[in-house]
Amino acid sequence: MSCRFPKADSVDAFWQLLREGTDAISEVPAERWSLEDFYSADGQTPGKMSTRWGGFVDGIDRFDAGFFGIAPREAMHMSPQQRLLLEVAWESLEDASLPPLGLAGKPVGVFVGVASFDYYERFLEQPNLINGYTLTGNAYSVAANRLSYVLDLRGPSVVVDTACSSSLVSVHLACQSLQLGESDLALAGGTHAMLAPWVTVAASKGEFMAPDGRCKTFDARANGYVRGEGTGLVVLKRLEDALRDGDRIRAVIRGSAVNQDGLSNGLTAPNPQAQVAVLKQAYRGAGVEPKDVGYVEAHGTGTRLGDPMELNALGSVLAPGRSAQEPCWVGAVKTNIGHLEAAAGIAGLIKTVLVVEHGEVPPNLHFETPNPLIPFAQLPLAVPRALTEWKPGRPRIAGVSSFGFGGTNAHVVVAEAPARAPAAPAGTLSERTVHLLCLSSRSEGGLRALASRQAERLAGLREEGSALADVAFSAGIGRSPLPERLAVVARTPSEAAGALSAFSEGKAHPAALHLKRKGKRKPRLAFLFTGQGAQYVGMARALHQTQPVFRDVIERCDQLLAPLLGRSLLEVLYAPAASNDTLRMTALAQPALFSLQVALAEMLRSFGVVPSAVLGHSIGEFAAAHVAGVLSLEDALRLIAERGRLMQALDAPGAMAAVFAEARQVLPQLVGRAEGARIAAYNSASNTVISGPVEAVAAAVESLRAQGLRCQPLSVSHAFHSRLMEPAMPAFGPLAAGIPMARPKVPWVSTLLARSMVGDEARDPGYWVRHALEPVRFMEGLGALHKEKIDAYIELGPRPVLTALARDILGEGVPCLPLVREGDEEGRTLFESLGQLFTLGAELDWRGIDQGRARQRVAVAQQPFQRERYWLFEHPASAPSARTASAAHPMLARAERSEGPDGTVRFRVPLGGDLFPYLGDHRIFGAEVLPATGYIEIAQAAVNAWLGEREWVLEDLEFRRPFFMSKETRTLDIHLRREGSGGAQFSFENSQDASMGDSRVYVFGRARPAS
Repeated sequence: MSCRFPKADSVDAFWQLLREGTDAISEVPAERWSLEDFYSADGQTPGKMSTRWGGFVDGIDRFDAGFFGIAPREAMHMSPQQRLLLEVAWESLEDASLPPLGLAGKPVGVFVGVASFDYYERFLEQPNLINGYTLTGNAYSVAANRLSYVLDLRGPSVVVDTACSSSLVSVHLACQSLQLGESDLALAGGTHAMLAPWVTVAASKGEFMAPDGRCKTFDARANGYVRGEGTGLVVLKRLEDALRDGDRIRAVIRGSAVNQDGLSNGLTAPNPQAQVAVLKQAYRGAGVEPKDVGYVEAHGTGTRLGDPMELNALGSVLAPGRSAQEPCWVGAVKTNIGHLEAAAGIAGLIKTVLVVEHGEVPPNLHFETPNPLIPFAQLPLAVPRALTEWKPGRPRIAGVSSFGFGGTNAHVVVAEAPARAPAAPAGTLSERTVHLLCLSSRSEGGLRALASRQAERLAGLREEGSALADVAFSAGIGRSPLPERLAVVARTPSEAAGALSAFSEGKAHPAALHLKRKGKRKPRLAFLFTGQGAQYVGMARALHQTQPVFRDVIERCDQLLAPLLGRSLLEVLYAPAASNDTLRMTALAQPALFSLQVALAEMLRSFGVVPSAVLGHSIGEFAAAHVAGVLSLEDALRLIAERGRLMQALDAPGAMAAVFAEARQVLPQLVGRAEGARIAAYNSASNTVISGPVEAVAAAVESLRAQGLRCQPLSVSHAFHSRLMEPAMPAFGPLAAGIPMARPKVPWVSTLLARSMVGDEARDPGYWVRHALEPVRFMEGLGALHKEKIDAYIELGPRPVLTALARDILGEGVPCLPLVREGDEEGRTLFESLGQLFTLGAELDWRGIDQGRARQRVAVAQQPFQRERYWLFEHPASAPSARTASAAHPMLARAERSEGPDGTVRFRVPLGGDLFPYLGDHRIFGAEVLPATGYIEIAQAAVNAWLGEREWVLEDLEFRRPFFMSKETRTLDIHLRREGSGGAQFSFENSQDASMGDSRVYVFGRARPAS
């Protein structure tokens, strides 16, 4: 849930306000309307109000239009009620750990109470400002519909107007929609804004307003209410679904009811019998005994007769069976923030949820002497004067009442959330010691503000890694990934907070990675599978200990390989006595590498990371073929185990060496050597591998070094990718021919052919014979892969061997990411690469990342909107007699008019700064420039203001130089001079520097009356 209430811009701030007994009422701000014009102590004075007070939301003229993809000009015409609903809805969903953009296309209902149209009233003062956006920006229906539109929600989208009970009736309807199955999730609440004085004037005439501006609910001084404004929403879901999904549940709505007063003593007079009926119906439907209710949030407007009627009705329902020692607490949030009218019910509901959640009842303000018409001695009710603990021992159950002044009554029954199930043990998995925290926003400024907020939250956490793990999980699963992205890999909350704080201050930090996602498409990823020689004992041990999918695949491979190898793969890799000498044996090295790589691939798949293409280096091609869908796991293991065994059994000694030079520099030293060394791998422009008999390779190395080339002998058992492998092929070829192979389901770039496999090439068993004998063309293969518009390359292997080669070939600017490094005992490399993928735009599966662990959804920092001023009206609301001055075109509303001695007129027009922010959308090479239409609108308005309203033809326009906008307000002059036939000549000129002569003219033109 979320809210924007007077002096409370969040739920946490609202709870603090309530606990501390804060009075959020203030005098009417001068920018709303003038008290001098509208206030009179005599409330019956025509056109005047009897109160100077109200509950006002700060910054109601500001909005983050860009965040919701709304053009500035449209935002200017939207009622703040619609704008607040968008922001509060996003915050509510984040509070529920539900990614707002993840709800697109789903049956999510929107039920909103709206009952005022003050922003539209302001247009009646200046009808010339009305345009097409005015209609959609102020229509009641669109308040809910726009929310459904922006988030692509497909459930019911309904606005309710039952006056003061609108938002609580909306909650009731949302619950019904969920129970009927037409919605699987619902947003419910209400919004209200006070932007014009006329409703307050009318309420004063009805003697509803408290002259001192305070709701003195239940007090003997009760003499009316004070109006307030605000917006609140709750996210509703069927309890069984929320429990199934592991949602963060703040409270449970046990039941609700709505009815009508019918024919009472007057249209706006309450009906106690109807109130009793709605209470009984609600508790009966909730399956709750009224005697078990411990708190009721009353409608409580603070009227001398309304309060007694409500409490007498309430007491008659709650009294039966209740112990005199256990009265029900009763309060009214209107004493803090005023009567929010259409949003009053949701304010009461949010307060009540906080009461049952925290087990504390806030004080009811302005309660000094009980209203003598309320028989508290006979009623099982008590009014808290201070913050009071809810006595433990029973489940906390509460009620919320909201009564519309037209007679529609609503009551909702609220209970505390079910206790969270204890965290399930992680089995034999070890807890990770490093965690990935990902944040995102629409803008860099928003991201820095979000990082600062999250750093503050982390500062209060215990230092155990599990606390950070829950935060990281909640931030990942409960937020929609946006273009500006930040990833932090850390061990403790304080380490993460340090990285976030540094980023928020614009400083670099080794644990923080920031990148703006480019484009809207998901990044195309390529998996690169390392070749033989990179293996070592204990490779990826941290992942085997902490990642369930990785472990499962390794153990599955171990089971399948055991009868083929005659020993345990797990013992070869992870046993205390395991030896690198053993793992250098080809018969074990090749199956071990393959098993590691397919385990990494399956683990990434569980994280939501899937390849757009695959490529393998040497033995890595077997893993590439399996991941591409060419070979099944069982068949691939049979093939690779037999290949390794046959090669291990070869008697011919051999050697390999890396030459750190281009192949064209190496080849001349190999030419003419029969049975000599040959190129085994074209790795990069600075890395070529040769292979052959020991003596031939040694001779080639000596010759190459004599040419000044650096060489490094490789620690291998055989001369792979050379003719020395031929004796193994007569047995290997028939085995490959007997294994079924399929066409690739994922593009597979062959490093034998240096191109993508096409048609049935991947099904040719002869490929694997050639693969063992011919050189690896990695550099060419990577070039072919790069043409597939790959955005990032991920190496699946025990060391970042191909990562270095790929960076050498493609350049440092192309993301090449390893998953495993030797000596990384925490798995940090994996999470650093996942963080980079997130910043590139990958959508990670956080349930997969934390699979096998009982993570809790906890509160994390919410999106800090980057608000700007969007307000059409440059003057406060005014009385009809004062409207003439403000009826000008908005671009002339602040202009200074002066007349010259020669009969010319000048308007000095302020532009830039916070004025007309939509003009900033017009940019040329990044610079904000006043558009041609801006000159035309100003010219037409100026001519109208000088020569009278009529249709004008603007002609002979000359656009001589651009007027650059600025963050600071600048002025632009338009000079007008009469011409024949009732027309005028006009020129836009620089108002700052008269010495520029003719060069100070931006635009010149003429206006003549339309014929």
